[in-house]
Amino acid sequence: MKTNYIFIRKESSPNYQSKRIVMNILNSICKSVEESAFEYEYNNNTYQLSFDINHQKNLDQTFLTVIINGKSLKKAEVLDNIRSSINKDIRRRNFYLITSYDDSSQLFCEKLYPLFSEYERLLRNVVYNIVTEQFGYDWLNNTFTTNLMNDIKRFEKRNSLIESALYELTLNQLGDYLFTPFCILDTNNTIDDIFPDKEIEKMDKTVLINKIKECKTRVSIWDKFFNDSINLNKDLFKKIQKKRNVVMHSKIIDYKEYLETRELLKNTIRALKKQLGNNINSYLEQVINPAFAEALTRMTQQLLASVDFTKLSRMMAKSIQPVIEPSVQALSKSIEQSLNATRAVAKNNVSGVKVLPTVTLPTIKKKQ
Repeated sequence: MKTNYIFIRKESSPNYQSKRIVMNILNSICKSVEESAFEYEYNNNTYQLSFDINHQKNLDQTFLTVIINGKSLKKAEVLDNIRSSINKDIRRRNFYLITSYDDSSQLFCEKLYPLFSEYERLLRNVVYNIVTEQFGYDWLNNTFTTNLMNDIKRFEKRNSLIESALYELTLNQLGDYLFTPFCILDTNNTIDDIFPDKEIEKMDKTVLINKIKECKTRVSIWDKFFNDSINLNKDLFKKIQKKRNVVMHSKIIDYKEYLETRELLKNTIRALKKQLGNNINSYLEQVINPAFAEALTRMTQQLLASVDFTKLSRMMAKSIQPVIEPSVQALSKSIEQSLNATRAVAKNNVSGVKVLPTVTLPTIKKKQ
C-alpha cells in the first residue's frame, strides 16, 4: 500500500530546497530514516516502511511516495496517520501539499461500499412498502410532484414507473422526494377540480375554507408517513449523502471519518431493518386480527367435536395396511427360513449345536 504526495513550494516561502525540507519532515515524524526506508511508531507498534523521493528543480516540486507492505485496515491506519503527521508538521506550511494517490482511502472506501449499497436498497424498500400500503397502484400520483415526475418520465413508460420509479431517482432526488414539503394537488387544475361550477354555489363557508386550506397545505412525504417510525431525518439523510459522495467519488477519507461513517451506516441500517419488521407485523395484525383468530378457533373446535376418532383410527389402519403388509411378509419368510436351517442341522446331529424349538408364526391374511 502506498501514498503519493506532491510538495509545491509557495511563492512567499523562503527559498529553501524543497527536497531537504521534506526529508526534515520525515526525520521529525519517523525513526531511523535511511536512504529509502524508515521506521514508524504507532499505537505501541513499530512498522517498517520504504519511501521514494524526487525533486524537479525547474518546477521546484518534490514528489514523495510512502510504501508499507501488505494490505489491511491496520496498515491503512498507519499510512493515514503518517499523512496526518506530515500535514500537521509546521514546515508543511511552506508548501501546497497534494495527496495525489492514497491506498488507505481506497481501502476505507472498499469497506464502506457494501454498507452504502445496503442502506440505499433498504431505504427504497421501506418507502415502497409504506407508500404502496397507503395508496396502492396510485402511489405515484399521490406522492410525486409534477417536476419530479417530469424528471424521470422521459426514461420509462408510465406503467413501468409505477413499478420502478424510486430506482430511477438519484439519491439526491430521493432526498427531495422524501423531505421537500409540497402540495399534492396540481395547482393548474385546483380551481376546476376542487371548486366545480355546479357545486361551488352550494358550498357553505366552512367547506370553502377547508378546501382552500387543503390547497395551501404543504407537507413532505417523510413527515406525513415516516416521521414517527424511523430514526432518520433530513439532516441525517444529508449527512449520509455527503459521506456517500466522498466514498463513491473516490475522494480522500481518513481513518476517523471511516469509523464514523461505518457506525452511522450500521445504526441506520438497523433502524431500517427494524422498520421493515414492523411493517410485516402491522400487516399480519391487520390480516390476522383478534376477531378472525377467534372465529378460526371456534371453527377448529367444532370440526374436532364432530370427528368419530374410533372410525378415524380404523380408516387410518386400513389406509396404511398396503404399506406395512409387504414388510411383515418379508420378515415372516426370513424367520421361517432360519428355523428350517436350524432343524436341518439338528437332524444331522451336528456336535455343539443347540437345537431351537419349533416356532409357529401367525398366519397373515393376504388382501383379497
